[in-house]
Amino acid sequence: MEVLNRHHYHGKGLPDGAVYVGRGTALGNPFEVGPELTRDEAVDQFHDYLIDCIEAGDPVILTAMRGLTEQSKLACSCVPKRCHATEVAEIWAQYALRWREEDASRPVRRIYTGVGSRDVPDRVAELAYRLGRRLAELGFTMRSGGANGMDTVFEEATPESQREIFLPFPGFNGRQQALLQHPTAEAIRIAYEVHPAGRRLGQKALPFHARNTHQVLGKLLDDPSDFVLCYTPDGARCEAERTRRTGGTGQAIALASRWGVPVFNLYHPGEVECLGEFIRQRYGVTRNG
Repeated sequence: MEVLNRHHYHGKGLPDGAVYVGRGTALGNPFEVGPELTRDEAVDQFHDYLIDCIEAGDPVILTAMRGLTEQSKLACSCVPKRCHATEVAEIWAQYALRWREEDASRPVRRIYTGVGSRDVPDRVAELAYRLGRRLAELGFTMRSGGANGMDTVFEEATPESQREIFLPFPGFNGRQQALLQHPTAEAIRIAYEVHPAGRRLGQKALPFHARNTHQVLGKLLDDPSDFVLCYTPDGARCEAERTRRTGGTGQAIALASRWGVPVFNLYHPGEVECLGEFIRQRYGVTRNG
């Protein structure tokens, strides 16, 4: 993982894929160098702070850290001076394997996220409805967000007792019943971090992207879904495949990627078979079960 000085790129923009971790971001250093703290003290305190947040299960910090890879470039303002971004890289390396192991051994919960485009072909909507009905019969709880299109298809396919609906604001799209009527402050912070244009999102848009956080991580942001079932017109299945055509569903797909949650996108032929095999292996469900 490489650490860059963002000032070296003034006027040119950071390299593609670079992650800014300066103050104001989830991975920024809250401890400032000044009369009361030397640079080494500020960075040392950040080191302890970051580990404490990870061990406490802070969903904002964890989502930001899980979005990094060995190839990530971290941009701040300090290098070649000692920089907290170096601590981010080193701590990520300490936890990356542990997170993969936790994802692989996550308890089976029978909870899935059913989301997708508002503009959905009739054949896909019909297929999603049938899948939603079958998953409900198998005892799955469905999480969604009350929007037109795929959200509504999955909602209508699922009995009310098996739904977890998360809204951007009370009464959205005529919905009166929801597990959450508006996203939490932590979910909004996660949306701000995960969205590729998070720093340009207005206050009207943020709640819509933030409710996607709950759709994947649950009411308290500590209970990831077993899988995401969706449709987008570009077929994205992971954060790296996200495009403008993925739309708002890209937020859920990106979160799923970071938290090791499989994504099944009904854009792809054969995706139903892939989902069926996943369910048989993970839940021990037979073809006729």
